[in-house]
Amino acid sequence: MSFKKSALWLELRGRLHNHLITLLEEHLNGSQTVLDLGCGAAPYVGECAGVEKVIGVDACYESCRSAQTSSKYARVVQSVLPELPFRERSVDCVTMLQVVEHLPKETASTLIAGAERLARRKIIITTPNGFVEQDGFDGNPFQKHLSGWTIADFEQRGYRVWGLEGLKIARKKQKAEMLPPQRILSLITSFGIFESYIKSRPQSAFQLMAVKDLS
Repeated sequence: MSFKKSALWLELRGRLHNHLITLLEEHLNGSQTVLDLGCGAAPYVGECAGVEKVIGVDACYESCRSAQTSSKYARVVQSVLPELPFRERSVDCVTMLQVVEHLPKETASTLIAGAERLARRKIIITTPNGFVEQDGFDGNPFQKHLSGWTIADFEQRGYRVWGLEGLKIARKKQKAEMLPPQRILSLITSFGIFESYIKSRPQSAFQLMAVKDLS
């Protein structure tokens, strides 16, 4: 059995998952309705306590089906971003978790501007720190990465930025894979030892979380 299929790996990845949920809950506090753009099959926002209604949007039909059957979303809409078939100021918060990197930079910029017109209170975005190579997988061509994002990209748009998911130096250049020895680096990074450190040092983080308050 490979390390990535072991019980230890799954437990450690679960720790990072729970860390992200905790951060999302912190920033979603006070938001009763959330529009989750590019929700995928995994209902991260739907797991957050305190949110009354979450609407998911994704371009992939199979991901929409999985998200809807998870019972974490009030509704799931299939739409190819940046198309946003919603009224302005119709939700409290818009989330884009691991989304903007799947679009060309100009298209993603249009999406962000559109999201800011839909939300009343807040925008939350997560994305890799810089360009990370990734092709489509599981029959979903929308998984391919088409752009890379920096701290400056968000700060010039009025966002505050934090770091997530371990140290960037633990990854291969422009890739998500861990550098060898993978087991040791995975243990150190996935155990969450560096999460408190990199939260306030996003330049050192593998992932970025950008948040903009609109109200």
